[in-house]
Amino acid sequence: MATTIQAEIFIPISRIHPDLNQPRVEAGDVTELAASILENSLLQAILVRPHPSKGEGHYLIEGGERRWTACRLLGMTEMPARVRIQTEEDDAAQPLVNALVENLHRKDLNAVERAQAYGRLRDEYGLSAREIARRVGLTDTTVGQDLMLLELDDRSLERVRKKEVSVSEARDAIKKTRRIMRKKKGQQPQAPTWEPDQFTRHHHLARKAETMCEARGHTLRRRYGKDKGFAGACGACWETVIRQDEALATRAALLEELKEKGTLPGTTPSNPFLPPFLVPTTSGSTTNGTTS
Repeated sequence: MATTIQAEIFIPISRIHPDLNQPRVEAGDVTELAASILENSLLQAILVRPHPSKGEGHYLIEGGERRWTACRLLGMTEMPARVRIQTEEDDAAQPLVNALVENLHRKDLNAVERAQAYGRLRDEYGLSAREIARRVGLTDTTVGQDLMLLELDDRSLERVRKKEVSVSEARDAIKKTRRIMRKKKGQQPQAPTWEPDQFTRHHHLARKAETMCEARGHTLRRRYGKDKGFAGACGACWETVIRQDEALATRAALLEELKEKGTLPGTTPSNPFLPPFLVPTTSGSTTNGTTS
């Protein structure tokens, strides 16, 4: 990639602008962050890129909007930043990926914000759920669970965002509506989209299974999925990595559910959920399993 990042420089805060398309909806309360900056100074420069429309000397924030907001609150006139110079050969999705990764690592995004950011990477930049997962460092299952929320209409999605409805309740309602729609269309239940039909080198856990099999020294066992450039893995190793992947997804979903139900510190219980209204399709609008 031809992207280059300049050394840290100081930029007038008035010439730094928030990116309205970044994953986080709002900066939230930055009072504690401002107090920390006042006490210890700003320990990490923000990441910016030249603003596409405001002219030379103006920059768009790629990472660090809360730090920028806190510095403005303190009345600072300039702040340190690293400038990312983007060329024509650059990946257009990279700014959104950068913002996503920064917020995910800080656990600043809620499920709806994650889902909408993943949706943009999918719809605007043509990335598959598997590619999104690879680039942000998560499992396919985790990304797929968040993308599921985009099947809600705007009103229901807003209720989830405001925590009037828990994410787990929303997902359960979506799955129920999917079953109803399949039954109406006479379709058989489908396997989870993140699980390939067979063990091949295209399976998202293939390399992990292969590495495990080699590390365990299973040289005399029958290997599944052997192909050019891929040694395959025995059944036991395939089963191990799949169970590990499922355990990670289950743990993430459980922690999120406990947090939303108020059983973790600093959380409050959520309200009961009504069945979701699905996003209208090209063939008509669908509401609670009925098509108009």
